Amino acid sequence: MSQTMPDSLPLFPLNTVLFPGGRLKLRIFEPRYVDLVSRSMREGSGFGICPIDEGTELEPRSICGIGSWVKVVDFETLEDGLLGVTVEADHRFDVGEQWREEDRLLHAEVNALPTPDDYPVGEQWSGLVELLEQLWPEMQREYGYGLWPKETGAYWLMSRLTEVLPVKSSIRAELLACDEAEAGLRLVAELVADLGGDSDEEASGSEASSEDN
Repeated sequence: MSQTMPDSLPLFPLNTVLFPGGRLKLRIFEPRYVDLVSRSMREGSGFGICPIDEGTELEPRSICGIGSWVKVVDFETLEDGLLGVTVEADHRFDVGEQWREEDRLLHAEVNALPTPDDYPVGEQWSGLVELLEQLWPEMQREYGYGLWPKETGAYWLMSRLTEVLPVKSSIRAELLACDEAEAGLRLVAELVADLGGDSDEEASGSEASSEDN
């Protein structure tokens, strides 16, 4: 994305997060979100994705105070005739004042957050690197990611793992707000240990839930 992020954005609340550079597939069927995505594709304006704090993806009651500005990078007509889109995130943002339009679409004032500096991942995180490397071919097929990077960055590693781990939105939001990759990777390592390191089946379940919108 080459533009400056607007001061306010329409929001798409989900039970997930996207970090800068992250991709996600969405299955769009609610009229308010069909209009949102169509306008975003037509104008190239993008929209915000925010993790849900309370409620469901169909009826979110409140959202977390952080999100990501995304744009549509690919689209398709799904087998059921619905619109499918792939979005990619750029900036993170803090959520300010919120309001709903007549179509019930949530909007908010937003404040862009800088993307933390990245640096080569330490040897102590080799297990997390191996875990993500196992998932990478599926993520390439699903989201159109490129080749595995020649040098793995700590923030990049934290970001991609957080996006696929089946954890609560509040934990995802905490990691999205984290500016220090080492602290984030410590939490990710704890989460992986709690999950027993079973990545493929659980990660796929997390991704599928983000397409039911």
